[in-house]
Amino acid sequence: TRERPDLILLDFMMPGMTGLEVCRRLRAQPGLAETPIIVLTASDDPDLNVRARDAGATSTLRKPYGPANIIGAIEQALGRRIAPGKP
Repeated sequence: TRERPDLILLDFMMPGMTGLEVCRRLRAQPGLAETPIIVLTASDDPDLNVRARDAGATSTLRKPYGPANIIGAIEQALGRRIAPGKP
Protein backbone atom coordinates (compact mmCIF):
# COMPACT_ATOMS: atom_id res chain seq x y z
CA THR A 1 0.00 0.00 0.00
CA ARG A 2 1.35 3.42 -0.96
CA GLU A 3 0.92 6.16 1.57
CA ARG A 4 -0.49 9.46 0.37
CA PRO A 5 0.84 12.73 1.82
CA ASP A 6 -1.56 15.01 3.68
CA LEU A 7 0.11 18.08 2.17
CA ILE A 8 2.90 18.97 -0.28
CA LEU A 9 5.26 21.95 0.16
CA LEU A 10 6.84 22.72 -3.20
CA ASP A 11 9.51 25.29 -4.07
CA PHE A 12 8.82 27.30 -7.23
CA MET A 13 12.44 27.66 -8.35
CA MET A 14 14.08 24.28 -8.91
CA PRO A 15 16.69 23.03 -11.36
CA GLY A 16 15.34 21.33 -14.45
CA MET A 17 11.70 22.34 -14.18
CA THR A 18 9.64 24.85 -12.25
CA GLY A 19 7.55 24.00 -9.24
CA LEU A 20 4.49 24.75 -11.35
CA GLU A 21 5.38 21.94 -13.78
CA VAL A 22 5.88 19.58 -10.83
CA CYS A 23 2.51 20.75 -9.48
CA ARG A 24 0.81 19.92 -12.80
CA ARG A 25 2.41 16.47 -12.81
CA LEU A 26 1.34 15.81 -9.23
CA ARG A 27 -2.24 16.85 -10.03
CA ALA A 28 -2.29 14.38 -12.93
CA GLN A 29 -1.74 11.50 -10.49
CA PRO A 30 -5.07 10.13 -9.24
CA GLY A 31 -3.93 9.70 -5.63
CA LEU A 32 -2.69 13.29 -5.43
CA ALA A 33 -5.45 15.14 -7.26
CA GLU A 34 -6.97 16.47 -4.02
CA THR A 35 -3.82 16.78 -1.88
CA PRO A 36 -3.19 20.41 -0.86
CA ILE A 37 -0.07 21.88 -2.50
CA ILE A 38 1.58 25.04 -1.17
CA VAL A 39 4.11 26.65 -3.53
CA LEU A 40 6.97 28.45 -1.77
CA THR A 41 8.67 31.23 -3.71
CA ALA A 42 11.11 34.12 -3.57
CA SER A 43 9.82 35.36 -6.92
CA ASP A 44 8.33 38.85 -7.12
CA ASP A 45 6.30 37.91 -10.22
CA PRO A 46 2.87 39.50 -9.63
CA ASP A 47 1.17 36.83 -11.78
CA LEU A 48 2.66 33.87 -9.92
CA ASN A 49 -0.34 33.39 -7.61
CA VAL A 50 -2.68 33.03 -10.60
CA ARG A 51 -0.27 30.78 -12.50
CA ALA A 52 0.22 28.59 -9.42
CA ARG A 53 -3.53 28.18 -8.95
CA ASP A 54 -3.91 27.40 -12.66
CA ALA A 55 -1.27 24.68 -12.21
CA GLY A 56 -3.27 23.21 -9.33
CA ALA A 57 -1.65 24.77 -6.27
CA THR A 58 -3.82 25.36 -3.23
CA SER A 59 -1.88 28.49 -2.29
CA THR A 60 1.46 30.28 -2.53
CA LEU A 61 3.70 31.58 0.22
CA ARG A 62 6.25 34.26 -0.63
CA LYS A 63 9.65 34.50 1.04
CA PRO A 64 10.66 35.81 3.47
CA TYR A 65 8.35 34.00 5.85
CA GLY A 66 8.67 32.68 9.36
CA PRO A 67 7.43 29.60 11.18
CA ALA A 68 4.09 31.24 12.02
CA ASN A 69 3.45 31.97 8.32
CA ILE A 70 4.22 28.38 7.33
CA ILE A 71 2.06 26.93 10.10
CA GLY A 72 -0.79 29.29 9.18
CA ALA A 73 -0.61 28.31 5.50
CA ILE A 74 -0.57 24.61 6.39
CA GLU A 75 -3.50 24.97 8.78
CA GLN A 76 -5.49 26.85 6.16
CA ALA A 77 -4.70 24.25 3.47
CA LEU A 78 -5.60 21.34 5.74
CA GLY A 79 -8.65 23.07 7.18
CA ARG A 80 -7.57 22.35 10.74
CA ARG A 81 -5.24 23.56 13.45
CA ILE A 82 -1.94 21.83 14.05
CA ALA A 83 -1.46 20.93 17.70
CA PRO A 84 2.14 21.35 18.93
CA GLY A 85 3.83 17.99 19.40
CA LYS A 86 1.09 16.06 17.57
CA PRO A 87 1.61 14.30 14.24
